[in-house]
Amino acid sequence: MSRSRKQIVAYCDGAFRLQPRGSAGFVLYTGEEKIAERSEPLSGFGVTASVCEYVALCRLLEFLIQRELTDRKILIRADFKAMIDHMLGRAPVRSRRLEPLYMKAQEFAAQFEHLEFEWVPRLLNNGADQVVRRWFII
Repeated sequence: MSRSRKQIVAYCDGAFRLQPRGSAGFVLYTGEEKIAERSEPLSGFGVTASVCEYVALCRLLEFLIQRELTDRKILIRADFKAMIDHMLGRAPVRSRRLEPLYMKAQEFAAQFEHLEFEWVPRLLNNGADQVVRRWFII
């Protein structure tokens, strides 16, 4: 991965298909160049659409931390408005199922110097959406 000082724009998404199947993933860009993408299947009876979204965010933040990119300017975009509102402190997390994931995401987010969150409509989250939906083609 290039160590240029350009802003990293990250798109994360979760997908859910009939209990207990879901997936989580993300795509990273610097400018127009895709620099990374990851996705993984999720399963279990605790998996919901919201859980998939939060797992995607946590995996993204963890990926950036592992690659020592916490000093970079990072913009995270997601189409799950409630999660973005939670991360920005605009709305409380009311779900006991999401609370531990939210706390983990906040713990990871605190390690970054320049981290922003932005809600985007689903159509603008297409790259991450495609990455997570690969798991349902089978």
